[in-house]
Amino acid sequence: MKTVNLNNGLKCLFEQRKGTGVVAIQVWVKVGSKYEADGQAGITHFIEHLIFKGTGEGQGYEIAPKIEALGGSINAFTSYDNTVYHIVVPEDAFEMGLELLIGAVKSPRFPDREIAKEKSVIIEEIKMGEDHPQRKLFKELFSMSYEGHPYGRPIIGFEQTVSGTQRPDIMTYFNEHYAIDNMVVVVIGDFDEAKGKKLLEEGFSGLGARPVAAQSARSSRSGRSGKTRRIEKDVRESYLALSYPVPSLVHKDIPALEVLAKILGDGDSSRLQAVLKHKKGLVTNAGTYLFTPKEDGLFIVLATFNEADPEAVVKGLDAELGNISKGSIETWEMEKAKNLVRSSHIYASETVQGRAQEIGYYATITGNARFSDKYLKELDRVSKADVKRVLRTYVTGQERSLAVLAPNTNSHSCGDRGGSEEPTQAYYKYVEKSDAATTKVYA
Repeated sequence: MKTVNLNNGLKCLFEQRKGTGVVAIQVWVKVGSKYEADGQAGITHFIEHLIFKGTGEGQGYEIAPKIEALGGSINAFTSYDNTVYHIVVPEDAFEMGLELLIGAVKSPRFPDREIAKEKSVIIEEIKMGEDHPQRKLFKELFSMSYEGHPYGRPIIGFEQTVSGTQRPDIMTYFNEHYAIDNMVVVVIGDFDEAKGKKLLEEGFSGLGARPVAAQSARSSRSGRSGKTRRIEKDVRESYLALSYPVPSLVHKDIPALEVLAKILGDGDSSRLQAVLKHKKGLVTNAGTYLFTPKEDGLFIVLATFNEADPEAVVKGLDAELGNISKGSIETWEMEKAKNLVRSSHIYASETVQGRAQEIGYYATITGNARFSDKYLKELDRVSKADVKRVLRTYVTGQERSLAVLAPNTNSHSCGDRGGSEEPTQAYYKYVEKSDAATTKVYA
């Protein structure tokens, strides 16, 4: 991998994979929903929906059919910290694909008719999210866990804020954040590096730096843990989510916390599945997720269950946390956990698109595109004592937020939206993903 700083101020990350026949190109804009003011909630994601609707220099069109005509694919997603636009094209379509992507990100038209159209689409998605049990659960969990911080708002925004967003608001926000010093371009695969540099140098010329006022976001969390929220919906089973505050991704304790998360809730042999599901029958499914954004994160425990009262499930969870803290951790559990983490990094790098996403993520979140190598070395050094230490430091006996979504007590209907989706995957979709090309939004 090579880091290239172009004369126009653009930072690029190049990695050659000759013989693959394809190339992935990703534009990482270091602006996510956390940069929005309360009244702007959802505008970052709104812009993501509009970027591919035509450029200022050209006629109105959607870029997706043009990329697909080249034999490629195109997509985008918005997170709390970043917005990402990415394509994969055949080797011989590299120049055309790159030119199209540059034009879309640098000079979008934001036509009024498309703003009105996408506004309706997003508002409908917001309404659908209220009816989706996992998304509703995590909306409530994050609003408690990050009270007073932008991470506490849903990435997609609220119906009121999206409805009120107008073209001048979009243009102002775009001009503040879509600047040359706020982007990283990642190119992985079979491509001509000299041509890539030339196109990126020329294509992004004239794009200035950010205004000073746009270069920072609120970085302190004022929320208080120890809160509980219960929501009733027409669902077949109950959903439960617990969150514990943890540090950001770059903190030295994160590798041990990830090992703990794998031991506790990853796979059928994990503690929560083996004990709470298979042995005690308290839950129908259980898992964990370590949320590590650019700022402070969360250690999240998830469960689905059939009982109306979640107290027994919470007690069961606490008991198993206590067993890990006071009892023994098996060597095979440590090996399994570390292998799961390692394999996730390996699998992510198998494709040019996955490798580009890994590099772009670490470059923008940690400032180090090679952070994965450092992280895996630290993972190797995690001991059983480290796992117990972080468990006691961040989880057992610590304040937490609890969200429960239960069947409606006023209705005997079971509904048809009960959860068969595995909890950690549902969480990942809720927090990170949106799909501009198909307008299927999870954020």
